[in-house]
Amino acid sequence: MDTSKQHSLDWDHWVRAEHVPEGGQWVVLEATEEERANLAERLDIKAIDFLEAKLHLIPKKSGYMLKIEGSLCADVRQECSISLEEVGSHIEDEFFAWYADYSKAASFTRAQHEMQAQVGMKEKQIMEESDDPEPMINGQVDLADLVCQYLSLAINPYVRSEKASETSGTYLEDSHNTGGGAAGTLKLNPFAALKDWRPKD
Repeated sequence: MDTSKQHSLDWDHWVRAEHVPEGGQWVVLEATEEERANLAERLDIKAIDFLEAKLHLIPKKSGYMLKIEGSLCADVRQECSISLEEVGSHIEDEFFAWYADYSKAASFTRAQHEMQAQVGMKEKQIMEESDDPEPMINGQVDLADLVCQYLSLAINPYVRSEKASETSGTYLEDSHNTGGGAAGTLKLNPFAALKDWRPKD
């Protein structure tokens, strides 16, 4: 199966786990201008001016499992959640992930947890990520998509400009207009005019 056709992502970099050296491998990814523009649209932000990631791939279980330790660095531009002004942010984040090729090797730890839960030996517990790795696709992992996932988690969805932070008491959110999880409209805070009031002598 052609994974590039199965996953029509804006930015991809596939690595076949069996090709990763036993001692590990470093991969450095940097998104192009076109890729950054597509990712910004995908993440619903104004722009991504820079995006680079460094990943250390470590094979486990004779290459059937892959541990990935990574870090990313990005410069993004978003709309202020209050004033809609454009706000720039610098993001640095570290992450790790586990993947397994379930077509070649089953996760015996996960199977053991499920069996114990079924027979009532103990309650089913949340497993460590290494015990419940993400599935590979045809023995491959898309490193760029992994970076994009963690970038989306690192972006502040409620970023504010300095001006909006200084005047945050001027507006109140209209909680009666927040259907479907969307942010409500902003209305003038009737007490904002009193913030600078001082009694006369």
